[in-house]
Amino acid sequence: WSLSMVGVRDHSWGRRVWSSIYRDRSIWTCFGPDLSFIACKTWLDPDASPDEMGCVIESGRVTRLCSIKIHSRFRQNSHYHEAVRLELEDAEGRSFTLDGKVLAYVPLRHRTPGREVVFLGQAMTRFTLAGRTTIGLSEYFDAALACERLIELSLAGEHVVE
Repeated sequence: WSLSMVGVRDHSWGRRVWSSIYRDRSIWTCFGPDLSFIACKTWLDPDASPDEMGCVIESGRVTRLCSIKIHSRFRQNSHYHEAVRLELEDAEGRSFTLDGKVLAYVPLRHRTPGREVVFLGQAMTRFTLAGRTTIGLSEYFDAALACERLIELSLAGEHVVE
């Protein structure tokens, strides 16, 4: 086998306290050496606005994302996502729309005694952007209480806009 490829990867290290986060969405895509995206939204509290962070990397040049809007569709009667649309705006005022379809999903669960159960879903996702296609990661992370609302919306056939 001979492989030649590029990728985007989380290099954050340290102890994880999964039960300290209410919800999180992290998207990692690499369309080639000339174009990659990292987009994350994190809610520490159900009533607080999310923290947004991310960037577009173009041929080694990094530009901060200023706006991240995520449209998610969840499998019926589930909190497992099956499709995602990203609407991104960078610090230069450029807009990007990425559409993703989940190809494979790994459900994980984290339990800490005395704390709320946290559900993590890591999904291999096919993303498209302006005629280009790649495989990336869409990772969804929800405290158990957040999952109830996602399941209600999935039963109604509604997309969730975050």
